[in-house]
Amino acid sequence: MSEQNVQPTGETGLFVYGIVPSDVEPTPDAQGVGDPPGDVDVVRHGDLAALVSEVALEEPIGRPADLTAYERLLDGTAAVAPVLPVRFGTVVTGPDAVQDLLEAHHDRFAAALDEFEDRLQYTVHGRFDEQEVLSEILAADRRAADLATQVRGRPEAETREQRIRPHLAARPGRVRRRPRGAARRRAGRPGDRPAAGRIGVAARRVRRGA
Repeated sequence: MSEQNVQPTGETGLFVYGIVPSDVEPTPDAQGVGDPPGDVDVVRHGDLAALVSEVALEEPIGRPADLTAYERLLDGTAAVAPVLPVRFGTVVTGPDAVQDLLEAHHDRFAAALDEFEDRLQYTVHGRFDEQEVLSEILAADRRAADLATQVRGRPEAETREQRIRPHLAARPGRVRRRPRGAARRRAGRPGDRPAAGRIGVAARRVRRGA
């Protein structure tokens, strides 16, 4: 399906996923929101394009499957090209409205895509074992260990003075970072883009006019 065929009929609109360079096109297996999932297409304007799919306006959007499809499409696209995500749930009347959006913000979108070329954003979540961390702190600070022994098992009100002793405050030079593994990656550097197969290929770059 090409952008010329994206013509909503009846009570339908175009769900907009993100803004990409014009040489990006969805792969045949790319799926959008909806039940059944919509076919993903592109609407182009100059050197910009928008990833879209047709949706029924009366169909509620926001099911877990819709959120997953939205995320998967953007993640898959980001594996091969820069992408500016559009807020989830953005639906417009048709291709003309998408082209108006691209035209109105062309310079800003193009500059952002150029800036994000060969860069990725990582969201890192960390967890720590509280007991393990406390054990490390007490092992490194004898006074803290002695104090922990004094207050252990006693009411908080009764041991308030010990719990707030000044020498327990953080002191310069006593904080250290735990070494990180050799596999640590630096975000925002060329070559750091993950293999597309790990997150599902949703788009590819093509040579226009070839």
